[in-house]
Amino acid sequence: MVISMTAHISDDGLGREESVAEHTEKTTFLCAQKGKRCGLSKVMSLCGLFHDLGKNKQKFHDYLHEDESTRQKLRGSIAHASTGAKYIYDRYHGEEGCKKYMAEMISYAIAAHHGLFDCVGEVFNLKRIL
Repeated sequence: MVISMTAHISDDGLGREESVAEHTEKTTFLCAQKGKRCGLSKVMSLCGLFHDLGKNKQKFHDYLHEDESTRQKLRGSIAHASTGAKYIYDRYHGEEGCKKYMAEMISYAIAAHHGLFDCVGEVFNLKRIL
């Protein structure tokens, strides 16, 4: 039996669910379209493809199906953005040249897709976040 993980539940009171697969397909397409404008279609489609990989975890699925007050208490404690970023970083950062730097850029974009990291001060260390 394949369980369809939930990416989003509408907050309009209707409780409509969008699966991770549906959300990922739409986001990947939109990212690729935006990337065409600057010659980065493939890079941006990778960002879209991996940005919510962590929503495939049972823990995130369970969180989304909690009652509203429980979700508010847990909000921000169930990380999902770092999963895809870590996968790209671990898989490609050991490569030479451009692949290494592209892995860093894509990982950063994915990990920060809900907000920028505070990088002021010390040298930013992506490995620490992942």
